[in-house]
Amino acid sequence: MIVANNIVKNYSQIPVLSNVSFTLAPGLILGVMGANGAGKSSLLDIVATFDCSFSGEVEVMGYNVKKEPLKIAELIGYVPGVFSLYGHLTVKENILFFANMYGCSGEVVLNSSNRLWLSLEPFSNSLTKNLSGGMRQKLAILCALVHSPKLLILDEPTVGIDPATRVEIWKEFLTLKKSGISIIIATHNLEEIEYLDKLLFLHEGSRLLYGSPIDLVERFQKRVFKVTGCRPYIIYKELKEREKLGFSYISQGCVNVVSEEYVKNNIEKSLENAGLSNCVVQQVQPTFEDLFVNFLLEYKAEKEI
Repeated sequence: MIVANNIVKNYSQIPVLSNVSFTLAPGLILGVMGANGAGKSSLLDIVATFDCSFSGEVEVMGYNVKKEPLKIAELIGYVPGVFSLYGHLTVKENILFFANMYGCSGEVVLNSSNRLWLSLEPFSNSLTKNLSGGMRQKLAILCALVHSPKLLILDEPTVGIDPATRVEIWKEFLTLKKSGISIIIATHNLEEIEYLDKLLFLHEGSRLLYGSPIDLVERFQKRVFKVTGCRPYIIYKELKEREKLGFSYISQGCVNVVSEEYVKNNIEKSLENAGLSNCVVQQVQPTFEDLFVNFLLEYKAEKEI
């Protein structure tokens, strides 16, 4: 479905993507994660054929992005990070407009049992500009699907959306996946990792992690210790000065320590010596967050050498 090899992209000689490679098979969901400026949108623009000023090779459904962009455009649906539908048109008019642009019958969408349309139908005659953020995003996704694409590309479609709407949208994505549609989605939300078949984690344009989320965590060999019982910042400040114990960071009201060794006793001793004897140290199973933070801190440490 998608084969990308050694993508290199620069803006005014500033590297945005550095030798990024990945593949995506039919009927799978790939999540592209990373901080702002990591290169997520630039990568999606390349796959969607909007940007051909890069080096490397990218094929989508057997077509070369640089040589055959029009053939690819017919087979993909794209939802940008910025809402781009027509606010002065109604919900129904937007759907019919985009269907006509692709030479499709908008009535097929309107008469379907698609869960997105079922939630939008009561607002079919409302101006798009008056919709809530969640409804706008549902409409944007629906408009990207009017021509039954083989690949759906979405740039952070669930940002700023309430949890219930986010779950509803992801249910639709999973339904599309079952029908054979491949999906590549940029997201910041760690909770959405559970829906992904593959994860591509970018940092400063480089590929830090790539593979099945479950496999990545299972292959993570380091130990994680959760420290509670005192104000997190006080614990963090104390452990930060003892880097031999491992990487420390604050998460959900406690401090996590990621280490290559069993350091529970050493952590407890360090905290006791600092007058923090009430703290509780527990070894816990690594999570995706531990994985990301560890790789980011390792990357930063290597850059500082």
